[in-house]
Amino acid sequence: MSGEDGPRIIRKIAVVRTEYLSARGIHANLECRVRGGRNVPPAGALSPEIDCTTVSGERLTIRVRDYDVRFLDRVASSEALGHLDLIVRARRGDIEAAAELRRRTNALYLRIAARFAEPSIVQNDLVIPYTAAGEYPASVISQKGRILFDLSRRGLSTADFCLLSSAAYHLPPEERRKHLREAVHDLEILTGRKLENPDDPLLIAVRSALPEYFPGFMPTYLNVGLTPAVFKGLPRRYGKEAAGLIRLNNRKTILEALDPEAFAPIEKEIHPSLHPARTRELTEAVEALIARRNPELLTSAAAQLEFFQEKAYAYYETHLDALRNFMDREIHYPSLILQRMVCTVMDDQSYPGVLYSRHPRRGQGVFVQFARKVFGEDLMTGRLQPEERTFFHREEAREEFPAIYHFWDRLNQLEEIFRGPVIVEFTGVHGTFTTLQVNAAELAGAGMVTAVMDMHRAGRIGAGRVRELIKPYHIRQIESDAIEPKSLEVLPRLAQGMSVLPRAAVSGRLYFSADRVRQAKAERPRENVILAKERFTPQDAVDLPVVSGICSLSPAAIHVVTAAQNLGIPSLLSLESDGVRIDPDKREMINRDGRVVREGDWVTISSRWRRLFLGKAVYAPARLLRFMAGEHVDLTPAERPRFEQLARDYAAYRDLMEKFGEAEFGSLQDLGHALRYGRLRDSAKAGEFINRSFDLNEGRVIDHLFEATLGTHLINLAAFERLTPDRQIRLLRAALALGRERGIFGYEAGAFVIGGFVRPEWPGSFWRQFEPADVVGLINEWVLHQKYLVLMDAVDERRLRRIREEIINHGLPRVLVTTGFVRGFMSLKLAGIRLPAENEDLDPQTSEVLACLGRPYGDFFDYADERSLGVLRRLCEKESVPLPGPEDR
Repeated sequence: MSGEDGPRIIRKIAVVRTEYLSARGIHANLECRVRGGRNVPPAGALSPEIDCTTVSGERLTIRVRDYDVRFLDRVASSEALGHLDLIVRARRGDIEAAAELRRRTNALYLRIAARFAEPSIVQNDLVIPYTAAGEYPASVISQKGRILFDLSRRGLSTADFCLLSSAAYHLPPEERRKHLREAVHDLEILTGRKLENPDDPLLIAVRSALPEYFPGFMPTYLNVGLTPAVFKGLPRRYGKEAAGLIRLNNRKTILEALDPEAFAPIEKEIHPSLHPARTRELTEAVEALIARRNPELLTSAAAQLEFFQEKAYAYYETHLDALRNFMDREIHYPSLILQRMVCTVMDDQSYPGVLYSRHPRRGQGVFVQFARKVFGEDLMTGRLQPEERTFFHREEAREEFPAIYHFWDRLNQLEEIFRGPVIVEFTGVHGTFTTLQVNAAELAGAGMVTAVMDMHRAGRIGAGRVRELIKPYHIRQIESDAIEPKSLEVLPRLAQGMSVLPRAAVSGRLYFSADRVRQAKAERPRENVILAKERFTPQDAVDLPVVSGICSLSPAAIHVVTAAQNLGIPSLLSLESDGVRIDPDKREMINRDGRVVREGDWVTISSRWRRLFLGKAVYAPARLLRFMAGEHVDLTPAERPRFEQLARDYAAYRDLMEKFGEAEFGSLQDLGHALRYGRLRDSAKAGEFINRSFDLNEGRVIDHLFEATLGTHLINLAAFERLTPDRQIRLLRAALALGRERGIFGYEAGAFVIGGFVRPEWPGSFWRQFEPADVVGLINEWVLHQKYLVLMDAVDERRLRRIREEIINHGLPRVLVTTGFVRGFMSLKLAGIRLPAENEDLDPQTSEVLACLGRPYGDFFDYADERSLGVLRRLCEKESVPLPGPEDR
């Protein structure tokens, strides 16, 4: 007997729900079972579940082992029913059914083991499969890669992947290709599939990534490796229509990277509802264009992979100007993630999507955006308008989204890992949920406050984490009018750029100079204004508080980026990469298609979609503060409970922040941030708070000072200036001592932040509190900071792409040292401190400054000119010192 004999128990299988099951994982579990061991699933592991109906009409949910899914999902109905019958019979004590299951288990193990009987996996500093042991920093394997590693090790099933580390970027082309082949070799072993194999074809998603999180910005190339060798096998695996869509996607991806201009007219023809005949026509047209440019890309999987490797690196180099604004001190390089493709175009039950653990606008409920029968990148890059669903209870997802229903409990686990709301990029194919990536979710202001305060009330995060998650721009969004998201759908698209905020939008009138912005605000103070320029410099940061948005054709200075992030100003950078230009004489902006926007026209910035739209979006007026103040606010029955909950959460957040003590602020940057953008902004006792905080955390504050990065000077300076003089002196003394101990200064010692604190006009009484060597150290830091400012003022980010690299590799530019340059130090000169001039650690131009300060007073002031001499006389009176003679030094 086969074990299947006898009357049927199961009449119908409704759905098979499971997480993605890698062949490697199934092989390991089978091997353990065949050898008599017991699998210990990782925390949070989800067993596959089968919803079925018995012949008597009883509905059952049966949990099975992962390898049983091979006999139950996407196989003939009779085969699946027979296998599930065996499982039920064996669990009821049927010896023959149990024996048949063991036979099938052993046979499956032998089949899969044969697929993995390959040479050993390659693993080194360049090629890193997801099965590798050890820890790898994000600078080596990227932020995406590090998260994928962490998820995989925690037992979350992600599609098989192998990484080509950032070190490969620096290699000659032939060595790059060698290690790329090794990574593909590993992926073939891990998946049990091979490139150009008609029976088990391996198709690859090539994802480029950096240590920083840039959602939707770095390129991804899908279905890489498709060649005529697999054309016949694809329909057997995915169906004829899906095979055609996969082929078209591969070909259009190649053409888009090979010749964007040739691809542009065809792109408009490609959409999810294509008839199979039209899919074939477009595929043939695209293949003809590729054949005229590089025919090998149509027939060689290896050529495709090498082509996309170089394209990924070239994309990084082209966009490095913009990317550098979001890097810290170090220059970071791209790594490549080679991941097995998951097909999401088989039928209407196949879809890519993003799953939020909390609704991005409300903060309550699970929210999903998805699109059926499309590839993920079309959804992630905003080419398609997604469908949306919100679920407040797991059971609501069971029928329509069985894959999400199965994954539901993982969301709590992920929130624990990330200590906050999460967003999951995934695919759902019938009941199978595949995790592609997980990140901390950026929610709108109301959503973030509601979600975070809910987690705080539940004891899942502390007050410190609340402060980290709820940023000043979230509060600004709550307290300001907000754009209705659906109103963006009807606005014409102007351009796409790089956003500095994750989730913000604003409409305003467009202007091309700070003067015109100020004039417009004077004439219409209640209207939003958006400032557009070819290039933003550090000096532009002072104008940001009066603007509601910025558009920069080139990458903006990091000071501007940092200020925009802290102020919550929606901003788009590098618009010239999308063909935008500005005609300053006509006061017009012109996009790639020739559409003209004139000064004063309404435009809308969407940070989420990284787009600039023409026209004014529909605003929902800010009502929360009025509601909390007891004013009458028109609310629908559905809105009222949400507003009541948000009001409670907002009040609780404010109360929590008021209780946040001085001891919790461990850096000047934190204090400066609170002073300029947060809880201390309008506080009459801000100075007292900052000084108490410094007293409680002096050591931490000084240590963190050396971690400052370019673009944070103004934030640190805001807090430093609130310190009392004796505390400023203590801080500067300790910072100089720590710098000498570590042998660092200037850029390495907090990116010139110490020099930014130095004020030449400090009175002599202040300067006399320092030892002469410390005075020289402060002058040295000041000189380096001045040279840095000269570099920032001179740099055109469109031409010089690496400010930090310029500093590290070429040093700082020279400054012109004259009596006028150092005249601000006259109070120091009058203090009579003898300054040592010889010190090998000094910048050479510091010695020039010291030598200049040693010149006679007659070189600084014209004793024959009463006006000039009067300046010196008043200074001497202020310092209580006698007037020196013109030859005195």
